[in-house]
Amino acid sequence: FPALSKLTHDPARQTAAAVRATQLLMLVTAPLNLLQAALAGPLVRLIFAPKWEPAVPVLQVLSLTMAMGIMSAPTISLFKARGHYGQYFVWSLGGALVTMAMVAPAATIGPVAVAWAVCIYCFLYAPLALVLFFVPRGPWLATIWKLFLLPMLLGAVAVGLPAGVAQLIPLLRDYDLINILFVTPVAAAVHLLLFRTFAPEAWHDAAQHVTPLLASLRSRLKI
Repeated sequence: FPALSKLTHDPARQTAAAVRATQLLMLVTAPLNLLQAALAGPLVRLIFAPKWEPAVPVLQVLSLTMAMGIMSAPTISLFKARGHYGQYFVWSLGGALVTMAMVAPAATIGPVAVAWAVCIYCFLYAPLALVLFFVPRGPWLATIWKLFLLPMLLGAVAVGLPAGVAQLIPLLRDYDLINILFVTPVAAAVHLLLFRTFAPEAWHDAAQHVTPLLASLRSRLKI
């Protein structure tokens, strides 16, 4: 929010900065949430008592929800940076009413239906707000691809490949800890490769943030 506020005099640059921040956020968090969805079963069985296993589908759907819900933060920052508090209030109020309208009937079905109702809402809320209020009409399709579809696609491929392989190998499928230890690093490696290949600008932005942190860590550890 403070960084975006400094660009209030230049709405085009401000929107471009928010778009870049959102894409980077999505490219980092989407695969993590998809990984959590893929490993929900092994994690719950490994950590909790058997009575909690019915919660796995709910955790999987809510993990998908967070994959998109997390990106509402830059959109909210744009509302505040431009001083559009009235629009933000009306949009949030409308979102709350829509959420209740979706969740109430879903609650009569069960917790998984409620989770799906919230998931669908989150997949619509942030993209619509960004496109309707901040992105010019021309490039909105490119923006949706860049911010939402590409990160989700790369994350799905990175997580889906090792998770699919794990289901084909009995040792990985039947032993939860081994499943987690296999899927997690392979998914991370595949995603880093896809990230660098298909989103080079965001990769460069990420490197600019990570490099100083690594240098500081090395100095503290005296490596």
